[in-house]
Amino acid sequence: MTDESTPRLSSNVLLETNNPLDVTPEDLEDLAVLLEATKSGSSVEIGYEDQYGAGVTGHEILLFWIPNAEALRDGLYVALITTTVGWLRERFKRKHRERRTKILTVFDASTGEPLETWVLTDSESEPVVRAPDPLRRPLPTRRPRGKHRK
Repeated sequence: MTDESTPRLSSNVLLETNNPLDVTPEDLEDLAVLLEATKSGSSVEIGYEDQYGAGVTGHEILLFWIPNAEALRDGLYVALITTTVGWLRERFKRKHRERRTKILTVFDASTGEPLETWVLTDSESEPVVRAPDPLRRPLPTRRPRGKHRK
């Protein structure tokens, strides 16, 4: 619980995974608890789709939806991303996860546009932050009905 003097992001944060076999809903719930402990004042929701088929990828991908692009300038956003990057670093210590690149893509929930992508290749090196690909089609701002949200 935050009091009125605690700064807040203006809205909720949504964490999603495209493959709940790689980053499970339980994993997302653990991260949501860590993020809410940053006292950002934002509630953190999780979302995922049921996995059908193989879903093979060499990466673990986490989608991080923030209210809008202006939130990138917020100091609380930095705290949330720092916590998330630390959480991703810990995933390298898990069996069969030590060599899989971790990718965190931050989206503007108001437009569906990607804002930045953080790439971690191991638990020690600094993440590489990439600007969005201008040729990439934006994701819809309204999430598909098949998604689970908690």
